[in-house]
Amino acid sequence: MPAPQRLLYPAADLTGDYLRAGAGLLLTLVPLVAVDMLAWVRWVFIAAALLFAIFALRTAQRQLTVVALDDTGIEVKGPLGRKRLEWAALQKLKLAYYSTRRDRQGGWMQLDLTDAKGRLRVESQLLNFDRVVEAAAAAALANRLTLTQSTRANLLSLGFEVPEGGPLDD
Repeated sequence: MPAPQRLLYPAADLTGDYLRAGAGLLLTLVPLVAVDMLAWVRWVFIAAALLFAIFALRTAQRQLTVVALDDTGIEVKGPLGRKRLEWAALQKLKLAYYSTRRDRQGGWMQLDLTDAKGRLRVESQLLNFDRVVEAAAAAALANRLTLTQSTRANLLSLGFEVPEGGPLDD
C-alpha cells in the first residue's frame, strides 16, 4: 500500500482570512480602549471582537491541520485532535458550495463525511482538495450511498462523473 498523501491548508491562501480577522480586531478593540461608550454599545463591540478572535483562531487551526489520505480512508490531525474515517465505513457524503457573490463566481466548497463515530469536514482551500473529493465519491459509490441533488451537482461541477439512476438518486 502506498504511503498516505499529506495535504495541507496553505498559509498563502489563508492570508486574506488573517487580514480580515486582524482588521476586525483592530476596528473593535481600539474603540473599546480609546472611547468612552454606553454600556450596551460596549457589549456590541466586545461581542464583535470575540467573533473576530474566534475567526482568527479558526484560521490558525486550519493552517495547523494536516490531512492524510490513503486507499483505506482519510485522517485529519490538528490542534484539536485527530479523526480517522475509513472509506468502507462512510455513511454519508455531502459536498456543499457556499457563494460569496450573487453571480456565484466566488466562494468555497465544503466536504462533510460521516461514519458511525462522527463527522469529518474538509474545505476547498485544502491543497489537492479534488483528490479527497475523488476518493470520497468513489467510496460513496462503492458503499451505495444516496447523494442529494446539490451534492451530485457539485460533484459534476468539479468534473466527477456521477452515474445516473441507482443509489445516487434522491
